[in-house]
Amino acid sequence: MVAPFQKRDLSPKGPAGRAALARLIAADDFVIAHTDTGYTRHPVFGTWAAGGPPNILTALGYDFVRDTPDAADPLPPQTVLDWPGHGTRTLSVMIGNAPGELVGAAPGAKVIPYRVTDSPVFDMSTSSTRHLGRAIDFVLDYPHIASRVKVISISMGIPGWPLSPSKVLGAAIDRAYEAGIIIVAAAGQKTDRVTYPGRYFRTIGVGAVNADGTVWDKHDVNDEALYVDCYMLGADVLRANSYRLPADAPGAPPHTCYSGNDPDGGDDPPPHSGTSYATAQLAAVAALWRCQRDAELRAKYGAASPLITEAFRAAVKRTSSLMQGTGAFADAARIVDLEALLAAPLPDAGNAPGEIGPSPYLAVNQVS
Repeated sequence: MVAPFQKRDLSPKGPAGRAALARLIAADDFVIAHTDTGYTRHPVFGTWAAGGPPNILTALGYDFVRDTPDAADPLPPQTVLDWPGHGTRTLSVMIGNAPGELVGAAPGAKVIPYRVTDSPVFDMSTSSTRHLGRAIDFVLDYPHIASRVKVISISMGIPGWPLSPSKVLGAAIDRAYEAGIIIVAAAGQKTDRVTYPGRYFRTIGVGAVNADGTVWDKHDVNDEALYVDCYMLGADVLRANSYRLPADAPGAPPHTCYSGNDPDGGDDPPPHSGTSYATAQLAAVAALWRCQRDAELRAKYGAASPLITEAFRAAVKRTSSLMQGTGAFADAARIVDLEALLAAPLPDAGNAPGEIGPSPYLAVNQVS
């Protein structure tokens, strides 16, 4: 039985988790790349005076939609396909640090924001997934960034045929996987199948659960069991939001709010739910684990190895708690237990039962 989540404060509660968070905050070379619609200057992240919160590395970010430095979200007028502010909302449950309002899963963790889209469904366009591929390549192409980023968070998706991801994205996923970066990606759960890039075997696919530990909107049982590795809170989430109104003067700062006083500025009406929120939290968990176990990971697999992702996958599956429910789906769906995850021994590399090996499935070729 899974205990109810504390939705206003998602930070680690156990001793191992708190120790891992302190270590992650202090570390300079354990950074999460947040690929989304960009960021806004929301107080949930801290004060924006004198350059902004030091853990949001805006100077290293980039806007791949406009091809300009800085990933600030322009909050374009909402259309049927645009979800302005989505990057702020997902980032708030990852690293938010406003006690009394919202504390994220890893408050104070270092993040580089990248703007790759105006919509978490990639504008339902294959070509728009190229921006995400370019962002991942950007991380890998610059040594001063590649040496620091250990996790990439992707709270977006595209369902696949006839709207499949671009080859650019698949090739970038392969590069990051081989370099030892853990890529955490949303399963979608609003479509009838797991979405890309969470559908790639080389990513960690994330599903969402309700606060009582039961599954939120689910796909086909077999599809979910094959592609989703673990689950986090994703239903009726408390999150921060930024928005603009049509009457706002050009250049005026955006409005900011939280779930309790949100006038529906560019987001769905409450309750706010989605695998986007579950993914952002799991990215924080992956960074906590990656930082806490760094010495062991390097000694066992090397500093840059695909076995780092596979070790995380295996450990998450082995230590997560069975969610409530009955039938085949409940047997496959497990909720992350951070304390158990941090304490679990690393698996051996090899081909015997219980050991791990790199995934043979190239993302660039995996379209189904």
